[in-house]
Amino acid sequence: MAQSTGLVVRRGSGGQVLHSDQQPIPFATPSPVYFHAMVALSDFEVGMGVTEMVPGSHHWPSPRIGRNPQTGKAESLESFTSEPMVCKAGSAVIFESRTWHFQGRSSSDKTRLSILNGYCMHFMRPQDDYVASLHDDVYDNLSEAERRMLGFEVVAEYTGRVFPRSETDSRGSVNARYPYIPELRSGVDRRAIRFEDMHSGES
Repeated sequence: MAQSTGLVVRRGSGGQVLHSDQQPIPFATPSPVYFHAMVALSDFEVGMGVTEMVPGSHHWPSPRIGRNPQTGKAESLESFTSEPMVCKAGSAVIFESRTWHFQGRSSSDKTRLSILNGYCMHFMRPQDDYVASLHDDVYDNLSEAERRMLGFEVVAEYTGRVFPRSETDSRGSVNARYPYIPELRSGVDRRAIRFEDMHSGES
């Protein structure tokens, strides 16, 4: 999981510029590196600032974006036709990171509510670093599947290794264990652990 966000869109909410979620990547990729699952907690109706998407755009490079010299705001340099993602509460809109999309403007008196979960390939840096920021009491109550989803898993033998933060730290990768290694820097009393005293456990 790369991020999880709650969205509240009310009347007067401004729209977004057309973009893709792979906009920062300066080259086209043969497959997406990211995808979103947007869960509707209220009905999504036209005029409520719903997300609009450009059909077929996942086959194209990311859209060009410029800046208006008069307003200083970002603007799309593309010609496009979009479709609003209209759905009922309880539905999910799933789209991949190469798809051109934007949030529309809201002119409705109704409030649009949703949860947006993002998932990325293991070699991409997630938006939210759950391995570093997750509270210990939350971690202790997670299942193995939940820990894997949040990044506590070594992929391809080297990506995503989680080392103990202390000698008693319970956190770690679900499919590999590593020894606690004190920080070696000037001005501290800590010393390196002898190789023969290290116990890496099963992996």
